[in-house]
Amino acid sequence: MEPEIEEAAALLSQASLGGQRKPHGRALRVSHTLTGLVGSIWSFVATLVAGAIWIGIGVGTNYPRWWELIGSVGIPFLALLALFFLQHTQNHNDRALQLKLDELLRALGPADDALMAIEDANENDLEDLRVRYRAEIPIDSGPDHQGSENNPERFDLT
Repeated sequence: MEPEIEEAAALLSQASLGGQRKPHGRALRVSHTLTGLVGSIWSFVATLVAGAIWIGIGVGTNYPRWWELIGSVGIPFLALLALFFLQHTQNHNDRALQLKLDELLRALGPADDALMAIEDANENDLEDLRVRYRAEIPIDSGPDHQGSENNPERFDLT
């Protein structure tokens, strides 16, 4: 095994097997757990039940001011917290996926290594790359060739 791969594997195993954890390790676990809970069917059912109870309490107490404040302040605050947890988990998963893709690009010899940092490019750079790679698509006169202009299954990358 190559030294870089061994080093990366050691770091991953240290992080996942309880080695010295970074300070955000607990927050990450909580975020992943809450994201899983919020995205479950049971969370949906609990929200429906809580909404029905909240409306029932409003009807039973003649809609007092505190009941109205729960709806106008408390519920959006909980929604905002859920948004932060979901975004944190999404960012983490995106970074992990990006690292996996970077490793695949690095492992493929003839791949364009400049693409490993493509997520940092601006829109103009992305458009320039799109045009460049589109120009490299081979165009064949045969109707079965994937690069053919006449092929309706050809992907439009615009």
